[in-house]
This record gives sequence, structure tokens and C-alpha cells, in this order.
Amino acid sequence: MKTKLLILILITFSVNLSRGQMTVNSLTSSEYNTIEINGVLLNTIKNTNGSITQMNSLFGNPNNIIEKGSSINELHRIFIYGLNDGNTIEFSGLSLNQTPSVIRLHTPSIKIKGISVNVQDNITSLPSMWIKGQNNDGSYSILFSKDNGDCCVFTIEYDNSTNLVTMIKYEEFT
Repeated sequence: MKTKLLILILITFSVNLSRGQMTVNSLTSSEYNTIEINGVLLNTIKNTNGSITQMNSLFGNPNNIIEKGSSINELHRIFIYGLNDGNTIEFSGLSLNQTPSVIRLHTPSIKIKGISVNVQDNITSLPSMWIKGQNNDGSYSILFSKDNGDCCVFTIEYDNSTNLVTMIKYEEFT
């Protein structure tokens, strides 16, 4: 009886654990390197290292630049383009002896695997091979990562009742 109960508990735990895991669409390195944010390659954005001059040359003058963390030697710079519908790009590692990186990005437009996706697009027009899923919080999204990694994830969130894209974002987890 104890053995059956233990097996039942393990099966229940395994099923619940698998429900909490979102499936990620894995991109090869070459596919990942062709991702565009509003027509600009992600790598080009990363290679600016958060330079205001270089970011201005890519996207024009931002509506706002927020700098934080300089007092603790962990400078972050956030570029905000547009008021509610533009790019927001955050760099970290801008202090001396640190490596700059894009840690967060919100955008109204992205191109992945040669396919353009915009906020308010209907997901039914996206490739059926793109794996869609429900997140732990009940929202729905399509996730992309490089080589099945978990450090740098692009998320296309959508409203399951309307099938409309509601947000496109990138986050780097270190």
C-alpha cells in the first residue's frame, strides 16, 4: 500500500512539474544572430555597449535616458524610445571593469527566422511550428532561446481570447 501511495505521489508531482515548464522554441546560433529589433540586428544593439552616441545613430534620440546604480558601481542605462509603444532597452555592466550587456528589452516589432511580428498582430498568422504555451501565471506566450539555453529569452506574449500579440520582450538571466 505504501509503495502504491509513493508511486501515486511521484506521478502527481511529475505531472505538476511538467505543467509548470514552458516549452521553448530553440534557435541555432545563426538564427539567433539574425534577430532584428525594429529593423536593427540584436547584435548591433549589443555591440553599442550602451553608448548614447551609438544608440542615437541606430534609433534616433530617445525620449528619455535613465541611469541608475552608479553610486554602487553597477551602472545601468535605460533608453526609452516612444512614450508607450516604442523600444525600451536596458544595458547593465556599464561601470569600470564590467562587461556591458543588454539585460532587458521591450519592443513593438521583432523579426525572428525572417518572420516579422508586431504588437497587435494575430498569432494565427504565425508559423504553426512555433510552439505556444501557457505560463505559470496564466498568460500565454511564445518563447525563443539560443541553443535551448535559458540565459537569453525572447517572449512574444499574446491574449488567448483574441489571439493578438500584447507584448514582445527580451530578458537576459545571469
